[in-house]
Amino acid sequence: VDCDPDALDVAQENIEQVELEDTIQLLQAQVRMKPRLLQEDQKANKKNRGGRGRGRGRGPGRGRGSNPASSTKHILVMDNKDGIPLKNHCVDTVVTNPPFGTKDNAGIDLQFLRTATRLAKRAVYSFHKRSTRSFLLKTIQEDWGFPDAKVVAEMSFDIPNMYKFHNQKSKDVEVDLIRVLVGNEESSIEGECNPDNTDEEEITGGYI
Repeated sequence: VDCDPDALDVAQENIEQVELEDTIQLLQAQVRMKPRLLQEDQKANKKNRGGRGRGRGRGPGRGRGSNPASSTKHILVMDNKDGIPLKNHCVDTVVTNPPFGTKDNAGIDLQFLRTATRLAKRAVYSFHKRSTRSFLLKTIQEDWGFPDAKVVAEMSFDIPNMYKFHNQKSKDVEVDLIRVLVGNEESSIEGECNPDNTDEEEITGGYI
């Protein structure tokens, strides 16, 4: 699944090269979040930056609860209106490399993860910035009810200068590979994992 038609074209060429046309299906789709709450979250992020404060770490927005990650739960689409028109638990395993959820798409990494747990019958493998580890694991285990979630690998991604806000030629980012065992092996699925005709509503977000 990808939102970029050019990426899907490359994938199709690779599929044909290894003669797996009858095995792999490609789908163009885009993971989405709720726009109104997303805008409110962005405003909250700006507010939480605060001023200079009276001392190091004591200015407005630096205290408990000031982490923008703590408010991302409210912008998630929890059901199949998340932009990916596939049935719940329709694949065995989901592997995803979501955007890191910075700048104007804060929280999209969590939405990718939530969508992945909706689609998977057995497990999800997802790449995330190491700095978000505690928040992600707590959300997965305590809020979503998947206690068997853990970091199975640590690595470093070399991110090139791709966007205007990048001020370095490249940067190494510490990354975790998180595995979530969702435990839906016995879920009954009606029909194949074909695109669903889900109701459309105005939602926005990132990419898959």
